[in-house]
Amino acid sequence: MVQPDDRGLGPRLRRLREERGLRQSDLAGASVSAAYVSMIEHGRRRPSARVIGELAGRLAIDPEELTAGGDAAMPCSADPPYSDRLMSSERASALLTHTASALLLGRAEEALSAAEAVVSMLPDDDDGMRLSIAHLASAQARWQLDDRDAALDSLRAALAALNAVATSPGRAPSVPRSLPAPRVGDRLA
Repeated sequence: MVQPDDRGLGPRLRRLREERGLRQSDLAGASVSAAYVSMIEHGRRRPSARVIGELAGRLAIDPEELTAGGDAAMPCSADPPYSDRLMSSERASALLTHTASALLLGRAEEALSAAEAVVSMLPDDDDGMRLSIAHLASAQARWQLDDRDAALDSLRAALAALNAVATSPGRAPSVPRSLPAPRVGDRLA
């Protein structure tokens, strides 16, 4: 679990934000106001792990880099690959939050970049739901960028990821066994 280093979180957040040329309002989102970002930067508030994940996603960094200045040790585990998957999963979640914010703000290129980063970091068999969400976000960004063919390809990839989840052992009973593939010419609105 991500825990902030109280001594350096605020200044680190401000430095990373300023390095990217962002305003506090650029980091704000559905659950974080610009005023709250200011309070974090000045050490008057200690954000939750969820908020740290959202801020890290908007900064396109790993939550551990924000909380420990990039010198964070990997979580302890008897199985190091599990730790790597956990870190990848947390980073993917943060980037997906950033992707959603960028799409809502009309920043399609930024959203596409973050969605593609998630797709590249998650192996096909690792996390099908996050992978499908990343492909869906990619499709929406490509649609906003008027790249309709690439948007349809991203939708097909999202369906393939969902099908993999649906047919995997131990799947949730509410998940259908297969989903229909989109046809060329299907409307995406």
